[in-house]
Amino acid sequence: RIRNFTKSLMKKKIIHIINLKGLGGVQKNFIEYYNNLKENNELDHYLFFIKNDKKNLIYKNILYLDNIKNIIFFLKLLLSQESIISIYNRIASFKLFLINILFFYKKIVVHERGSIYNIDSKRESIILKLNYYFASKVVTNSKATKNLLIKKFNLKLDKIHVVHNGFDVSNLGNIKNKNNKNNKIFVVGFCGRFEFHKNPYKMIEIAKLSSKDNTINYSLIGSGSLKDKIVQDSQKLSNIKILDSSYNLENFYNNIDILIVPSIREPFGNVIIEAGLKQIPVIASYIDGIPEIIKDQYNGLLVTPKINLDIRNTQKIKHFPIYVINPITQNLERPKEILAKDVYEKILYLKNNKKIIDNLSFNMIEEIKLNFSIENY
Repeated sequence: RIRNFTKSLMKKKIIHIINLKGLGGVQKNFIEYYNNLKENNELDHYLFFIKNDKKNLIYKNILYLDNIKNIIFFLKLLLSQESIISIYNRIASFKLFLINILFFYKKIVVHERGSIYNIDSKRESIILKLNYYFASKVVTNSKATKNLLIKKFNLKLDKIHVVHNGFDVSNLGNIKNKNNKNNKIFVVGFCGRFEFHKNPYKMIEIAKLSSKDNTINYSLIGSGSLKDKIVQDSQKLSNIKILDSSYNLENFYNNIDILIVPSIREPFGNVIIEAGLKQIPVIASYIDGIPEIIKDQYNGLLVTPKINLDIRNTQKIKHFPIYVINPITQNLERPKEILAKDVYEKILYLKNNKKIIDNLSFNMIEEIKLNFSIENY
């Protein structure tokens, strides 16, 4: 018993701190990772939070900081020499700065998933640099996020490590080939936030180009500040449907043939992997971290952005990026958006080439198993 007790004291204790309010990409990835953690002879994992949605199902070592007993235990772990703090997103957070100041003697790992695209103020930039100074490691979800962090804020790269998001691939053997459906309508999908940087309005432009083709329909799902405007404008078109965000996502994927990701900035692109796991090929913007998943003509199709955006007219837009990463040079550049015409041409190309769809889908599955499994993460 004494030996076991001593052994447990010597085990490293990982303290995970994350905001689980809502179910965005950060939350989804963390939940998948945390629930797949195996028993480890060297590590104990603990998850602390104040708010959590009931739909965010986590099964072990969960501690709400809503009672004195859990708070005392939390402080004991923090004071332990064997504990490491692991914090998710918001590297420019003032709360993270306070944790860094209070526990400067501890190892702190910060996970950055793309919040830095939204940082433009001097105050946040200073806090980010201080947090970077105190952090033991910074883990980014893509090379693009890493390069943006380095080049936008003039940081050294010695602390930054790229770890691509991981996904559960255990059910791949049970997926039927969805492209065998006999439906004569070719359905093009969009799944994501209805915000400027995700560029959902591009789907309206594309739908207008094919308004006279009664064999192509468009299906959009998501929520956000642009949704009312998109719903209003889509009513003028008979070939586009805007689904409620509560609509069953499984049914959405089962009813589309391809997915469009027309983003203006995209640190990684979880939705690309999600579609790939459903054997749905993706047409996406050739920007930021997307080419780290999609190899053009191999496991998806990429579209080079060509439309310059007027920075003066976008300064008040939420989540508008001042810079993105050029995938070829890996340097900072001003954001652009793709042409609807270029996307529509690729939609027609896939619609008329079922064999290409099958090849892209198969290759994406292989790419996910090789590079984006939860085991790799």
